[in-house]
Amino acid sequence: MAASVQQQSTGIHQECADDDMTPADLKIILLGDSASGKSKLVERFLLDDYNPRQLSTYAVNLFRYSTTTEDGRQWKVDLWDTAGQEQFNKLHPSYYYKANAAILVFDITRKITYKHLQDWFSELRQHVEDVPAICVANKIDIDMTVTERNFAFPARHKLPFYFVSASNGTNVVKVFREALKLAVANKECPPDEPQQPRYKPVKFPKGVTSKIHKSMEWMKGTEWMWNDWEKVRFQSDGIFVAPTEECHQPQAKQCKWSADKDGNIYIMWGKKSGLHEVKADHMPDVNDDDFELELPNISLSGKRKRDGAPLHAEFVQVFDTEIQDARRDLYGDLGLEPGADVSTVKKAFRKMSIKYHPDKTGNDPTAHRKFTRIGEANEILSDPAKKFLYDMGGMESVRAMEKGDIPRGEDGHVTYPVPLEKLYTGSKEHVRINRRVVCTGCRQKPDLEKCRGCGKCPDEVKMVQQQVGPGFFVQQQQQVPSRERCKNEDTELDLNIEKGMMDGEQVVFEGMAEQRPGQIPGNLIFTIKQTSDQRFMRENGYDLRTATQIPLKEALLGFDRSMAHLDGHQVRLVKQPGEVCQPFEVMKIPGEGMPHKVEGGGHSDYGDLYVKMNVKFPESLTDAQREAIDKLFPAEETQ
Repeated sequence: MAASVQQQSTGIHQECADDDMTPADLKIILLGDSASGKSKLVERFLLDDYNPRQLSTYAVNLFRYSTTTEDGRQWKVDLWDTAGQEQFNKLHPSYYYKANAAILVFDITRKITYKHLQDWFSELRQHVEDVPAICVANKIDIDMTVTERNFAFPARHKLPFYFVSASNGTNVVKVFREALKLAVANKECPPDEPQQPRYKPVKFPKGVTSKIHKSMEWMKGTEWMWNDWEKVRFQSDGIFVAPTEECHQPQAKQCKWSADKDGNIYIMWGKKSGLHEVKADHMPDVNDDDFELELPNISLSGKRKRDGAPLHAEFVQVFDTEIQDARRDLYGDLGLEPGADVSTVKKAFRKMSIKYHPDKTGNDPTAHRKFTRIGEANEILSDPAKKFLYDMGGMESVRAMEKGDIPRGEDGHVTYPVPLEKLYTGSKEHVRINRRVVCTGCRQKPDLEKCRGCGKCPDEVKMVQQQVGPGFFVQQQQQVPSRERCKNEDTELDLNIEKGMMDGEQVVFEGMAEQRPGQIPGNLIFTIKQTSDQRFMRENGYDLRTATQIPLKEALLGFDRSMAHLDGHQVRLVKQPGEVCQPFEVMKIPGEGMPHKVEGGGHSDYGDLYVKMNVKFPESLTDAQREAIDKLFPAEETQ
């Protein structure tokens, strides 16, 4: 095959016009996880260029060029670089449409990208069963020893396999030429449909519906070892997953299971395997919080409907953590009624953790599980933000928060005036605030006593999918009407004014801002505003300054007096006889200033107090006073 393009080194330069939007003759798609190097491989093939700084592909990159086969025919080829990111999975059907070849790419430095090849290949086969595919191990320039290893995936599916490097060009052109060759062959000679045996559509027995009886919901989300062969899964949505051609996908609609009130489990295992019927040898007590401890002791047995082949399965695990979460009653774990406040939660946890501590219960598995559960319950219910989300939407909302999928609401701000004397002594302030709260549980049961006065909540901000073109969607934030109910509620807070707090310092109440459905409540932040004092002034953070009036006589002859401090204790001011107090003299009293606030609360030292002496002079003198002063203080010569 000859390409009508200029080839340099290991790459090929594109010649066709960028605005050529006519339909392509061939379509080759690239599949693989995000950042596995798919875009770089295409760029290397087309442009002989490599830039290691590249953002993950967004939705799709489309590359076009022209090539000529040996018989002289020209082909317009579209190379589709598909998004490997999970949020774009719903776009994939348009990527697979009319594909003539596929290149599956994994990154040799990231094992997870190799593991996911099976998912990509299964999805490819789900949409286009007979399209030829090539498997590519990228980034071998980082570790050449990987070329000495054997990889089971391409061998198992009989796929051409290449070691490549988008960085130095190793085998890049060879891979794309092979893909072009396969694409042309697929276009010109599509594979014949193989003769398949005809199987009747599998259905549940007459009278059996797809509904899973409540008594059998313990089967949801469980994994079992089937006939000592492979593991199978019973999904919570009624889908049955097994490592067979028809049932290996978690979305395989032709593979379902249901269960009736008598404990019979019916499995539609695709057309080929048909209907299976099994039953548990005994049933767990689902009303027991610890019933999952009994699951390893349960086995399933039955027969395949078509030929009566015996069936047996042993429990492996509960693989669906969402199912486990949905069964959790955190308040029940702590022996509390729903909605108990944080202080009650902590008190119950302390009591129960002593009761079920391993030091007391030894190796009792039930007690150990109980100890673990009450710890998990306390961790969530003692955190205001997590508790709010749990009360709103259960463990599903808590898990979404832990993944960063729930936005945080705005913080509330309050300026709180505090007199200087309270900043000196410290104070416990009882503050009443009015804020909007979500009426938890009132959407489902609006007639409850606690739901009186609850009305409409503000709109919620949610992620919605918007179509931006044929087969293309993007995720966008959008305000949608809330189904929850809200009300304004008075809440009392204990505001701790610590000794020595500064003007502008903040006290934070976590999660106490206004509540809004679908958001983590923000913090309520009190900012201290120091108010002025008639006698004392604060300066340099920890010092105090004040003034006092001294009679002229005491200023001349000395004094021993006291003055009241901010907290009422007396501060002694002394001038010894013979020491004259000058007008506006400042007396320093060490250790009588503001307390030094230290990290973690408390104080370690005090600043100083500075007292300005205002000497009070008489407004007038009598003749006798003048004569006495004249005798005491003879005239001094002035220069």
